[in-house]
This record gives sequence, C-alpha cells and structure tokens, in this order.
Amino acid sequence: MVNLKHVTSVSMSFSPFAGGSATAAVRLFLNMITSDKVAKTNPSCALKTTLLPPPATPGENQGAGIAVTYKDNKVIKYDPSTSKKILPFLQQLEQHSLGLEQPAAGGGAAKAAGKR
Repeated sequence: MVNLKHVTSVSMSFSPFAGGSATAAVRLFLNMITSDKVAKTNPSCALKTTLLPPPATPGENQGAGIAVTYKDNKVIKYDPSTSKKILPFLQQLEQHSLGLEQPAAGGGAAKAAGKR
C-alpha cells in the first residue's frame, strides 16, 4: 500500500487520450493515492494533476510522469518513457518512507532510555 504520511505533494501529468502502458501507470497511481485508505494517511498532501493535450502520434506519452515530494525535500520521479513498470517506483517510495520512519522511532527510544 502507498503511504503518504511523509509526503508533502504529488504531481502527475498524462494525456487522457493517449493509450499505452505509460498513461495506464499514471492513472493507476492516481487511483491508488486518491483511494480513501491512502488519502487518510495524509489529508494535507497536495495533489496536482496536469492533463496533457492529445499526442501527435498514437501511443506517444510525451511529458507524462509522476513526482512525489517528501517532507525532507527529496523528490522521487517516475518517467514512463524510460520505465514502463510502476512497481519499482512504488518500491522506491516505500523504501524512502520507511527510511523516514526509522529516525523517529530511534529518537523516541533514545529519549526514553535517557529518562531512566
């Protein structure tokens, strides 16, 4: 599941008239992050969707993509023209989110140990 807890903004761009796996991947991601379960992980996350004009060539997805910005200002991008599969992108998002969770968990344990 996608977790938006540490995400400040998500920008997506695609042409609703373009076919192919690139448009499908961006639409799938849009569907995932706007589901009730995922949206509740961070209601203040800003979502921006840019609809691109129809492609000159059928199947072309020029400009389609996703950019996810985290609270630590790291931006993770997905470019469907270079990677047709979205799973590695989702795994990268999960990995970064887990990395942001670790310091918070470690800091709390250190504070608790210092109080003894």
